[in-house]
Amino acid sequence: MPRIPDQLLNSIVYFYPNVEAAERGTPAGGTGFLVDFRSQSSEQEYRYVITNSHVIRSGGVFLRFNVVDGGTNVKEIPQSNWVHHYDSDDICAAILEKDAGWSATALQWDNIAATIPRMNELNMGVGDEVFMLGRFISHSGVQRNQPLARFGNIAMMPGERVLDGRQLRVEAFLVEMRSLAGFSGSPVFVYMGPGTYRGDGRMMPFYSETISLIGIDTGHKLLTSTVTDKATRTRVNDNWVVEQDTGISIVSPVWKIRQVLDDEDFVKQRKTSSHSS
Repeated sequence: MPRIPDQLLNSIVYFYPNVEAAERGTPAGGTGFLVDFRSQSSEQEYRYVITNSHVIRSGGVFLRFNVVDGGTNVKEIPQSNWVHHYDSDDICAAILEKDAGWSATALQWDNIAATIPRMNELNMGVGDEVFMLGRFISHSGVQRNQPLARFGNIAMMPGERVLDGRQLRVEAFLVEMRSLAGFSGSPVFVYMGPGTYRGDGRMMPFYSETISLIGIDTGHKLLTSTVTDKATRTRVNDNWVVEQDTGISIVSPVWKIRQVLDDEDFVKQRKTSSHSS
């Protein structure tokens, strides 16, 4: 895995339940990332912040940004400003006005998003390297946002719907990710390096590499086990269970994010902002 571009790291923002929690760096909330997306109807570019619906619906509507001259700045985006995926997918986004004081760079959607035709062209699949960038709640930084990278591999491509932590069946990548919980809302990228095998007899050219956004982390697959007596192997109590982290991340695909950005509610917001300007 090569050095991760600074632009990707600088696109990360943190979510908190209130201003005080953001200023203290309290281990609550989640991760989000910034994207510049061009409207097909108006050809105008807008900036969005993207995260999981469960982060916003649990009250994490205060965003913490790094600022140019050091430290952080906190901004509230009310619940009413967020547009959620129309189906069961755990994705939402909000339009964000650009602020020159923030030390943040947005991902350029047209350049970074892995479209289905591009995935097919590269024959992206099981075993490809991935990484995600997000908030490590054990040390996310108090004075500055300091995103952490986690690394892994695609374990299963989207196909049959997967049962997520909300007990809903969703379309998703399953990713073997060396990670623990706490990265909700983190962007997930695939990396294809020079000379890597493409699974169909081809290799990436030795002068070429690609980093593409494939989706957003929504949580981990958990394994639920009953508590048993070690000696007799019998259940101690039918109501006692233990949840174990399998190390498998559930990643909603990038085309699901696109569906949110194309939502009719955003079309109305963009028209309103165009008329007001």
